[in-house]
Parts: sequence; structure tokens; C-alpha cells
Amino acid sequence: QCDALDVAELARAGRGADVIVNALNPDYTRWATLLPPLTEACIGVAAATGATLMVPGNVYNFGNQLPAVLREDTPFAATHPKAAQRIALEAALATAAQARGVRSIVIRAGDFLGDEGTWIDRAMGKGLAAGKFTQMGPADLPHAWAWLPDLANTFVRVAAQRTRLPPHAVLHFAGHTLTGAQLQQAFETALGRPLQSGQFPWGLLRLATPFSPMLRALFEMRYLWQRPHQLDNGPLQALIGPEPHTPLPQ
Repeated sequence: QCDALDVAELARAGRGADVIVNALNPDYTRWATLLPPLTEACIGVAAATGATLMVPGNVYNFGNQLPAVLREDTPFAATHPKAAQRIALEAALATAAQARGVRSIVIRAGDFLGDEGTWIDRAMGKGLAAGKFTQMGPADLPHAWAWLPDLANTFVRVAAQRTRLPPHAVLHFAGHTLTGAQLQQAFETALGRPLQSGQFPWGLLRLATPFSPMLRALFEMRYLWQRPHQLDNGPLQALIGPEPHTPLPQ
């Protein structure tokens, strides 16, 4: 254990590593102050050890008007602060590859499934015991999801092929593209009973935004539930073959 900004100590710990994964993610309210130094620290460790730096990316880079299909060459749009911060993170990796010879790989994915602190356990599935499923937006809009064990396996497979990639590479992980209705149906099947559908109270959240930086940051992400989107994984599959994909019922 050490301070995540202590490059010298991290470099000592990482000596001999082939790959370093930066999976640190501060809460939304601290992105502006912590993402840049954390990114620079990870670049410094990769430079000191010669390891390839791998980072999980997200769809924020495309801004609040993101198109329905997201590819590696889809233009970025800094239409909100978190988009600008993630764009800057990836730009720093690209610059480090060119200027310092630091190899890096970003694997972009949708919202996480399979951990605590996700939209599922904090909102959508919060009322399951009472027989209720909360929809975050229109139930017929496709949304990108990433089952974490599949994403982790993808990181491993990409790492094994890293020498085939350019110094800075970006790949898209498709995961599960699901409408809210499909996700609710999956929960109903797993539970063996129907669920009442409700809507997330975005209006109440908006009223609270002046008093809470975290709620304000969460409200900024509402657009992801109002715009259909999925990730195209063609280049990923060209590199590793079929993407790891656990069936939704499982």
C-alpha cells in the first residue's frame, strides 16, 4: 500500500511488471483535482518500469449528443466537465506515447454490471425487495453495459496481444446493449416474479443539485438514459477473437 501519487514508491512496487492497470476512480466531485495527477503518476510509473499502461475508458468522451453507435474514430465532444476530463486523460496517454515512449491501451466500455456502487444497486434495483424496478429513462432505449468479469477477461486477452498494437491504442468493448425493458425482464426471470416498473425521480434530483456537488454531477449524466448508444467492438475482435460475453440470464 502507498500513496497513489507517490511515483517513486509505485515504481519500486511495479518493477518487473509487464502491464499496469490504472483502475483508480475518484468520486465525481474530485475528478477535476485528482484525475490529472493520478494520470500523470501512472504515466510516470509506466515510464519508469517499461510496462504497458492499461486504462478502462467510458463513453463520456463523446459528450451529451453522443451518436447511437460509438466507434474508435467517433469524434469526442467536451460538452460537460466530465467529458472534458476524460478527453484530457486520454490525450495525456497519447502524448506520453509520442513524447516519452510510454505504451498505453484504453478499453472503452459502458456502465458497469457486477459491483457495488453502480446504477443497478444504487437506483434501478434498489426496490427489488418491494417488487419494483426503476427505469432511468425511456424503457425502449438501448444502453451500453459491461459485465465486469467479461471486461476483466478482455483486459487479459488484450494484454497478451499488446505487442500487435500501436504505442497508444483505443479499443471498444461492446458488452451487453440492453433497453431498460430487457434489463427489467432479465431481473423478473431471475427472480421468478413480475416487477412493477417505476421512473427514476430526475425532477427531485434536479431540485437538490444546488445543495450537493455529487447530485449535481450525477444529474449531468442524465443524457445517457435519453440517448440510445452502443459500442462497436470490431477492432477488438480482430485482435483477440470473440469478445468474452456471459449470457444475460447467467
